[in-house]
Amino acid sequence: MPAWFTADYITQGNGLIEAVDIGKNYPEKLKAYLLGDPSLSADREKRFSAQLKWQLPLQALELSLKGEAGMTPLGARYVAAIMQTEAYNRSVDGQTIVIRALA
Repeated sequence: MPAWFTADYITQGNGLIEAVDIGKNYPEKLKAYLLGDPSLSADREKRFSAQLKWQLPLQALELSLKGEAGMTPLGARYVAAIMQTEAYNRSVDGQTIVIRALA
């Protein structure tokens, strides 16, 4: 490490920690990045939804195989069903699986 990079440089008044001010700057940067351009935000939301379609059923399956988080094999099948694009694919053992807002 360079000689100038000392603990005082990082922690002293007006040092690196205060100059960077992560508590103020990071949320602003994050908000600008995530919400700044509506077309980019919509694209990120679309990609996130596409990822969840595959990720959630796999995570539910993993939890059911490990016997964790109260996830059962039937519960994993429900999660897989609810993530299907077409309504006719959202059933398990003849039972239609739906998800609704709570209020």
